[in-house]
Amino acid sequence: MDTSTTTSTTSTLTELCQVWKDNLYSPDKGVLSFWLHHSLDHECGGYYTCLDHDGTVYDSTKYSWLQGRQVYTMARMYNETVCVPPETKRSYLQAATLGIQFLNTAKDETTNLLYFSTTRDGQHKLHLQRKPYSAVFYVQGQLAYYRAILQYLRDTNNKEGPDDGHPPPQDHLSNPEQFYNNALDMFDRLLTWIDDPSLCGRPQTTSPPSAQGTTSLADVMCAASLALDFIQVLDEGNATQQDKQQTPSTIDTHQRARFITIVQTAMKNCVRHYDQRNNRNIFLESVGSAGISSKTPAGRLFCPGHSIEVAWFLFKMCDVVGGSLEHEQLALNVLEGSLKLGWDSEYGGLMYMKDIENKPLVDATVTSEGKLWWPHTEAMIALTMAYARTQNNKWLSWLKKIHDWSYKTFVHVTVNDNTIDGEWYGYCHRDGTLARTSKGGNYKGCFHVPRALLMCIQEVDRLLETNKKEADDEPVEETTDTIIQGTCTCKAVTFTTPRPCTKTFVCHCSMCPSHDCVYGNDDGKGAPWVAIPRPLYSGQLKEIQSSTFATRVRCATCNDAIYLRYDCEPHTDWIFANTISKDFDIRSQPLEHIHAETNGPHVYDGQVSSTSWGTWTPDLCRPVGTPAPTVCMHCFQIQVGEVCAACE
Repeated sequence: MDTSTTTSTTSTLTELCQVWKDNLYSPDKGVLSFWLHHSLDHECGGYYTCLDHDGTVYDSTKYSWLQGRQVYTMARMYNETVCVPPETKRSYLQAATLGIQFLNTAKDETTNLLYFSTTRDGQHKLHLQRKPYSAVFYVQGQLAYYRAILQYLRDTNNKEGPDDGHPPPQDHLSNPEQFYNNALDMFDRLLTWIDDPSLCGRPQTTSPPSAQGTTSLADVMCAASLALDFIQVLDEGNATQQDKQQTPSTIDTHQRARFITIVQTAMKNCVRHYDQRNNRNIFLESVGSAGISSKTPAGRLFCPGHSIEVAWFLFKMCDVVGGSLEHEQLALNVLEGSLKLGWDSEYGGLMYMKDIENKPLVDATVTSEGKLWWPHTEAMIALTMAYARTQNNKWLSWLKKIHDWSYKTFVHVTVNDNTIDGEWYGYCHRDGTLARTSKGGNYKGCFHVPRALLMCIQEVDRLLETNKKEADDEPVEETTDTIIQGTCTCKAVTFTTPRPCTKTFVCHCSMCPSHDCVYGNDDGKGAPWVAIPRPLYSGQLKEIQSSTFATRVRCATCNDAIYLRYDCEPHTDWIFANTISKDFDIRSQPLEHIHAETNGPHVYDGQVSSTSWGTWTPDLCRPVGTPAPTVCMHCFQIQVGEVCAACE
C-alpha cells in the first residue's frame, strides 16, 4: 500500500467531511439553523418554504411536496444525528411534529389525492397537479416521524438527557403506529396511481402505462425509495424485538417480503432505462414497450440528476436484497456516464436536462441551460458511496470537483453585498451566476441539501472509522497485503478489495477449465483460487453458470478467469490467482489442494492435499461474529432446518 496516497485521501475526506458538518450543523450559519429560524409556522402549523436569501418569507403558500420533505428531514435528523447537544436534537423533533400535524390538510377527503398547494392555514386547497408525487413525500414524512417517535420513547426510557417540557403530543406517544399505518395506506394508493394515472385526474387512455409496457424513471425511483424506507423501519423494529428476546411479528415478516419484491422489480426496471448506445451509460427518463428509442422527445430526455440519484438508489437496493454483479456494476457505469455526459465542459457544473441527440427540448418551461442545486447534491451522495465501496480515487476526484463547484456556486455567493452562508441557493444560469436570490420556493425546501450532507457525513465517518480500525490492527509496515488489486491480461477488468484474503485453494476438479489450471507441474496442475471479501469489479464481465451451485465470471474481452462465486457464500468470492497483482504471493498464506488425486502432501509443493473439499468451510470471508452458513454437501445450497429443502 502507498501510505502517502492513503494519508492524502484520508486528509481530503476529513477536510470535506468537516466542511459538510459545519455547513449542516453550525448554530448560526448552518443549513438546519436556516430552516429552524425562518420556516416554522408556529401559528398555523407546517412550514414556510418560499424564503429569500435572508430568510424573509415572500409567499405563505404551503406546498405539500415540501411539507412532507421537511417532516422527513427533521425527523431523520433527530433519528440519526449524533454530534449535536440533546436540546438541539429535540428541536429537530419539535419541528417535525409541527409539520406532521399539517400534512393531512392537503388531502382530498373524497379521493385521498393530495393537493400540490394550500393556503397558509390549510383551509383552502389551491392546486391539484394530477400527478401522484405529493404522496411520495407524505409517505416519507409519516415513516420518518414514526421512527422519530419510537426513538423518542427509547431516549425517554433510557433517560438520555432531560426533557425540555415540549414533548410530542400524548396521542403520538401512545399510538405511534398511526403514522406507520398512514404511510402504508398512502403507499398502496400511490402504487395504484402510478399504475393508472387516470385516477389522478389525467385523461383516460385505452390502457394504463404499466399495461402498455411503458415505465418512467421517476416512478421507478419513487417505488424503490419508499420500499427501502419501509424495509428500514421493519428491520429496526425486528431488531428491537430481538433485543427484548421477542419474536418479530409475522405481519412484519410478510410486509418485508412484499417490499423486497418491489425493490427487486425496481432493479429490473432500472435495467430497462439503461442506455449504453454510443457508450453513453446513462438512465433515460422514459422507456416504451419496445424498449429504448430515440424517436420521440420523451425517449431522448436525459436528466443527469435523476440518473445519478438512481445510481445511488441501486447501491442501497443491492445492500438490502443482496449483492448483484449486474446491478452494482450498472450503478458505477451509470454514475460515470452521467457525470461525463452531464458535466458542462465550458462552465463546469451539471446540466439540468438534455436531449441526448442535442435537439431542442419540447417543454419550454424546462431549460437545458440552467444549473440547479439538487443534481449536485445527488452527485455528492453517489460519489461518496462509490468511493467508500471501491476506494477508487477517480470517484474521490469527481467528488472534490463537484464539491468545489457547488460551494463556489450555491453557497459562497454575494447578494446585495452580503455573503450569507447556510442553506444553498438553488437556481443558477449556465455560467454559474445566480438566477434567483431565493433559498426556498415551491420546489426547493428543506430536503436535498441536508439529506446529502447527512448521508455524505455518515458514509465518510464509517469509512474513516473502518480504515482506522484496520490501521490499528495492522502495523503500517505490514499493510502491503491488506489491499488486494488485480486485473486481467487485457486490463479491461480490474478489482480492488481493502481487506486481506484468507486462504488459497488449488482446485483439481474436472469442472475447472484446463486453461485455468496454471499452478503446478506435469505431475498435476490445478486452478488457484484465492478467497477474498466480495469486491466491486470494473469492466465488462460475462457470467457462466458452470453448475447448479456456482457461477464462473470471465473478462468479456480476453476471456481470462476473474472469479468463482458459490451460491452458498454471500460474502466471499474466489479470485483467480493469476489476476492478482504480482506483489502478492499466494503461498504467503494458507494454501491447500482440493479434489486432488491423493491425500497427504502434494507432489508439487508439499502443501496439504485432499481428494475432497479438504478443510473448506462455507463463506470464509463472512464478517467477524457471523456464523458459517449450514450447507447441504449434496446440492451445495444453504440448508434451512435439519432437512435440505432443495434435496427433500
